[in-house]
Amino acid sequence: METDAVSARMRHRDAAAVCAAVCLAVLGALAIPYLVTNPESVAVYYRAPLAGVRFAGVLTLLVLLALVLGYAGRVDRTVLAAVIVVLGGYAFLITVWWAVTLSPHVAMELSTADEFAYHRWLLVGLTLLVPLAGLWYARSVRRATRTRAVEA
Repeated sequence: METDAVSARMRHRDAAAVCAAVCLAVLGALAIPYLVTNPESVAVYYRAPLAGVRFAGVLTLLVLLALVLGYAGRVDRTVLAAVIVVLGGYAFLITVWWAVTLSPHVAMELSTADEFAYHRWLLVGLTLLVPLAGLWYARSVRRATRTRAVEA
């Protein structure tokens, strides 16, 4: 029984670490255009009518902040799992909407480099990983809770 509890805690920590790494990857991918081209071009690239991909970055940053608070023990783990899944899901939907409505020639005008032709789809893939990592985290929380209930 004790090895099950240790294993459940390790899976829980691994899931949180993967979720944090995915959030950092999303934020890094959002920052890449600012590093390789001028900010005016990036403003056109990231522009959206209502809530653009920058808002998805803010949601991802909030997920990362929630993970830090959860690691510090200031947020219940089940609430944290819900926050990760919901905010990550919204970030994914916003990013998909932005990627689909973005004109292909806007991405090509961002830089002469061909990497930006696929940058928006990279962002879609990375933001999809946020709620998926949140689901893994929620599953690990559920298993850790079950293990504790069995031990008691």
